[in-house]
Amino acid sequence: MFGLRTRAPEATVALAAFTQGVGYLLAGTGPLLVGVLLGQPHNWNWLFVLLFAALAVATVAGLLAARPRFIEDEVPLS
Repeated sequence: MFGLRTRAPEATVALAAFTQGVGYLLAGTGPLLVGVLLGQPHNWNWLFVLLFAALAVATVAGLLAARPRFIEDEVPLS
């Protein structure tokens, strides 16, 4: 999928490294945060708030990522 948003191999590598790094960082904090929220006695409200917030962020990010454009048009590569 990264290759569909880039024109040059260098841009593909840069885009993949950035998105995978950020994605793994966010994905690694999810289980820890859910465990902390589930540790609260008789209160699942914050867990649902977290899940709906994650859903909203993922929806907006998906809509922005699906726009037909190339990364080289947006960010100049050095």
